[in-house]
Amino acid sequence: MKTSNNIQALVPAFVLLLMICLGCSKQNYPTSGAPVDGDGNYYKTIVIGDQEWLAGNLKTTKYNNGKSIKQSPIKDGFASYYWYNNDTANKEKYGALYSWRAVKKKKLCPCGWKVPEKKDWIQLEDAVREGYGNVAKALASQNGWLNSNKPGAVGNMPHKNNSSGFNAVPAGSYRAKDEKYRLERVATFFWSTSEHKDWYTFAPMIASERDSVGHPNLVQTGAHSVRCIKKKEK
Repeated sequence: MKTSNNIQALVPAFVLLLMICLGCSKQNYPTSGAPVDGDGNYYKTIVIGDQEWLAGNLKTTKYNNGKSIKQSPIKDGFASYYWYNNDTANKEKYGALYSWRAVKKKKLCPCGWKVPEKKDWIQLEDAVREGYGNVAKALASQNGWLNSNKPGAVGNMPHKNNSSGFNAVPAGSYRAKDEKYRLERVATFFWSTSEHKDWYTFAPMIASERDSVGHPNLVQTGAHSVRCIKKKEK
């Protein structure tokens, strides 16, 4: 009995050590099954094909190890996050916009989740195309987009958007060279971890005037939205 009690006493310490090794702080390790970020925000999820995604944009101000992310100009060289127009009210509306340096640390997403690679985004689009048809409209939210007269565009008859439940909102982006926020209600860009040559990264785009998902390789000096995908069990 004494040996059993000793083993039970060691279990919490072992679990905590394991979480530290994995880079996740104790308070931010998921216990309910729902993903939770470094700030303690819980997220709903959506399954599309054989992938599981967060059903909303990431909005954490801390990494999953509990360390804070700086809020400073990208030109200063720090990993940073931003609320659109520096308005904290946009936290719940759009989530945060993150710099490439913050994404590159690979600690933004909840434990067990990651920033997707290019192949993850392409797989998502293939699954949505097969199940719902127009990929851009099926991924886009129903609210917030500028109106468009183009048939099939995200901003045209937006009540028909979001059939997949992905709910991509028009969060815009932050441009470092002139330190300006832009394209709110017009477009949204999502980081991937797939770099394209020097200083560029694949970042799918959904826009009010488009009827398809764009595939730009964006310069790494901007700040964009992050949508996490669940890691595959090996």
